Amino acid sequence: MTGPAYLADLASRKGWIAIDYDQTVWIPCPRGFDEMPPEEWSGRFAQTWWNASGIKHGKRELRRFEQMLITIQQKIYAEQPCHFALLHIPDVRYPPLSVAIGIWRSAGDRDTQLRHLVHADERVAIERPVVEEAWTENLGTGLRSLYYRHIQSRRGVLGVVNYAWRSEEYETALHIYAAVSDLRRLQHALPDIDAMTRTITIVPGTRKDVA
Repeated sequence: MTGPAYLADLASRKGWIAIDYDQTVWIPCPRGFDEMPPEEWSGRFAQTWWNASGIKHGKRELRRFEQMLITIQQKIYAEQPCHFALLHIPDVRYPPLSVAIGIWRSAGDRDTQLRHLVHADERVAIERPVVEEAWTENLGTGLRSLYYRHIQSRRGVLGVVNYAWRSEEYETALHIYAAVSDLRRLQHALPDIDAMTRTITIVPGTRKDVA
């Protein structure tokens, strides 16, 4: 199930998230642009990232970065069932790694839902997913999984990391995930993803514009 109706129907009705991420590593990638047009969003971050890099650059590099941001933003929300995303770009020379965040209504047994969200029993995994507890001060105990699967459309292997927590108070199940075929890129990003999850808090409220 994908698409706007799916997101609106299953999105949390009581909880949302606050994230205190490292602003030198992550670029926020919203679903919509209420406060600014996408060109302003991409232009601002392209300028900031290139200036911070200390690398000599011109308009061509800025425009390429801007277009990359717009393209990946459109791709994420066209293909991924999520409500918000962050782009991991610790260096302008690195390809961006998107980390998608789904803020869902809690449903059924807690452990069953968490295992479902992290694909603990993923059948297409090359080997059984490595599933372990993930604890943060803000979210408590959840699950984290890491597994690899073959890419169906072409040769190669996809690395996938999933995290899930649940708030009974806000009836919210939080799912965070990233997938990339560059396995070294994923391994390099994992410490930053882990650190980012530790800054997330589930707060009261909803986003009515997730569709």
